[in-house]
Amino acid sequence: MVSKTTIVSFIVSFGITKAICNLFAARVSETIGRKKVLITGWLIGLPVPFIIIFAPHWYWFDFANVLLGINQALCWSMTLIMKVDLVGPERRGLALGLNEFARYLAVGFTAFITGYIASVYALRPQPFFLGVAFALCGLLLSLFFTPLVGALLLVVSPRRDREIRWFALGISLLTFVLSLHLLVHFDKAKAGFNFELDRAWIST
Repeated sequence: MVSKTTIVSFIVSFGITKAICNLFAARVSETIGRKKVLITGWLIGLPVPFIIIFAPHWYWFDFANVLLGINQALCWSMTLIMKVDLVGPERRGLALGLNEFARYLAVGFTAFITGYIASVYALRPQPFFLGVAFALCGLLLSLFFTPLVGALLLVVSPRRDREIRWFALGISLLTFVLSLHLLVHFDKAKAGFNFELDRAWIST
C-alpha cells in the first residue's frame, strides 16, 4: 500500500504541477518575453538531477518531480510558441508535429541510454549525469542559440512540409523497428528487466 501511494504521488506531483504552469506560461511570456520564460524553466530544472542523486528519502523525488513539471511546462510551451511565432499560424500544425516528434524521439533515445548506463554501473548517480548535461545544454542553447534547431529547420525549409513529414515518419518507423529488437530479447526473469524492485536507497 505504501509503495503504491508513493508511486501515485510521484505521478500526480508532476502532472498537476505541469498542468497549472501550462495555464500561465503563455500569458506570462506575452508580458516578459519568450526567452526569459524559457531560461527560467531551464534554471528551475537544473537542480533536478542533483536532487535525485543525493535524495535520502522518497519525498525528495516528489519535490524533484514538481520542479521537473515546472521545467516541462515553461520550456516545452515556449519552444512550441517560438516555432509558431517564426513560421506563422498557417503552419502551426507542422511546428507542433515536429516539436512532438523531436520530444518523444529524444525521450526514447535517452531512456535507452540511461537504461544501459544503469545496467552497467548503478541506478544512481551515473544515469543522471546525462540529465545534468542535457539541462546545461538546454540552458546554454536558450541563452545563446534560441530559437532551437526545430524552429530553424522550419525557417530554412519553408516549402518542404511534405519532405519534413516523410523524414519524421521514417525516423519514427526506424525507432519502432529498433524497439521490436528490445521486445524480442525481453526476459522478465532477469532483474534488470523488472520494474518493481526494492531499493534500499529509496525510503518510503
